[in-house]
Amino acid sequence: MGKYVDSFQMFEAKYHTYTDYAKSGSKWGTTEELEKDALIKVKHIIPGDWDQVEKSIKSTEDQSDDKKGIKFEFKLKDGNTIHLFKTGRMRGDWEVFLNKKKMKDSATAYQTLLSKLPALEAYLISMKGFDSTYQYSDDNRAYKNGSAHEKALRQMYSKLSTSDKEKAYKSFKDRYNTTQDLNDFTGA
Repeated sequence: MGKYVDSFQMFEAKYHTYTDYAKSGSKWGTTEELEKDALIKVKHIIPGDWDQVEKSIKSTEDQSDDKKGIKFEFKLKDGNTIHLFKTGRMRGDWEVFLNKKKMKDSATAYQTLLSKLPALEAYLISMKGFDSTYQYSDDNRAYKNGSAHEKALRQMYSKLSTSDKEKAYKSFKDRYNTTQDLNDFTGA
């Protein structure tokens, strides 16, 4: 019985350290490379235009140590704090904490931050990432994701005020060249 427990513990998750990278002889894993990888991860978490989200980061701090592992803290201008812990050898393998609360994944952290934005801003950000051609996809995952995104957009749109609905409609119409009338528009 102990033999199996010991084997299982070998796969137990732990945070990677800079020493782990140095010992493995890895050519990837310098402080600078890991900080860039962490920044890319955070840019995927923060809602907004890819080129603009970096401006919402107030400060970045490497809080790593050899006992606790590689950890980066990103303080955002809106008061939120994102901590990333390196969990795997691959780029993008980070455990995400938002305001000291562990997130299931980076998508959950993104949705949590998105929900804190004003309703119209959240709709417009989400709308910019919408694939309006998902119905034509041969890939079932792309179809399911597009369908779920469309449903989410409609739900967000339904909660907007009348004046915000007009702004959302105009933005959607301009972006996707829809000929649908405002009275018939449901958000996607």
